[in-house]
Amino acid sequence: MLDNSLKEVLDNEKVSKALKENSIEKFSNKKRVYVPSDHCDIRKKCSWKMENIGKVRDLEGRIINGFSTLASVVIDEDKHDVTLADITVFSNREENFVSQEELKNFNAKKIKDEKREAKIKELVEKDEHINMTLSLMRQTKSVSDTLKLSNPAISVCHIHDSFADMGEYFKHVDQTLKDEFVVRGTAKRVSNQIQIDKETGNKSKIKLIHSKFANKSSEVIEKLRLKGSHNLFHAS
Repeated sequence: MLDNSLKEVLDNEKVSKALKENSIEKFSNKKRVYVPSDHCDIRKKCSWKMENIGKVRDLEGRIINGFSTLASVVIDEDKHDVTLADITVFSNREENFVSQEELKNFNAKKIKDEKREAKIKELVEKDEHINMTLSLMRQTKSVSDTLKLSNPAISVCHIHDSFADMGEYFKHVDQTLKDEFVVRGTAKRVSNQIQIDKETGNKSKIKLIHSKFANKSSEVIEKLRLKGSHNLFHAS
């Protein structure tokens, strides 16, 4: 025991593999499923020497020590059942972490540190770099591919909070995965519609929340029961 022969390590890749294998069998006969994916920080405020411990935000927005996770679940609307389908755990202090901003600068050849540029190049060529956006792309593809292994005709709809409000992600789901998605848009996202300031003549794009949609519709549900009480609900 003193030589660590009984030591066990929680390997998130093994956990991920087991979760996906379970999904193949469980959803093999479903016509449609919904796959919400969301990130969550593992906050380790009082920890300082854990392996590759990185930086995250606490509930007050302060930077503290911790790790990042991305979890995906599958919702079976017929059985009202939720199943954990995949999970990714990483840290922004790992050697293979490359932020989206740094990746953008690398592609634009704006990395001034030659050693760092060489390291990023090596990671990218081996597809071993990681960040939250890359994890989102890889994990949604992995879950989608897994669900379709035994059921190629299954319809998959991915659901996300505003962190997935990215054009590249929309293209990823629509064109690569051939799936559907629902994403809560950020208030600052702009549309392709242009408005002109009458006084200055300056042109600017209209925020999406103020845009007019050709197929927009509204529906009022008079009685929606939540926790035993009725509520007026308005959907657009």
